[in-house]
Amino acid sequence: MTPPGRVTIRLAAAAIAMATIAALVGMGRVGNWLAIAYSVMTVAAIAAYAFDKRAAEQNEWRVSEATLHGIDLFFGIIGGLVAQALLRHKTSKRPFAIVTGAIYVLHMAGLGFLLLGGRIPL
Repeated sequence: MTPPGRVTIRLAAAAIAMATIAALVGMGRVGNWLAIAYSVMTVAAIAAYAFDKRAAEQNEWRVSEATLHGIDLFFGIIGGLVAQALLRHKTSKRPFAIVTGAIYVLHMAGLGFLLLGGRIPL
């Protein structure tokens, strides 16, 4: 069983990322496309984690950890964190949690760069 503190940390991290994205959009630093990308991939991440959790319980084909991390990396980190917390899935595997944490730090570094006035060359 996952300790409650780990669940709280994941949900708090997801909330911080969502608030940062909302601030960026609200301040006009980025367009709505960023919020849409994170929203769509949040749903995709939750679905992938839920599918993997069910498959694990029924001893069926699983979603690879590389795929879950790929979804997290490609704008799905918020959904990945929420799914891990709510489904209590992949939370006790330390190597998985370390990679998830690194992906979160990468996202927050990028969002922080934008928050401090950095620009995306599009």
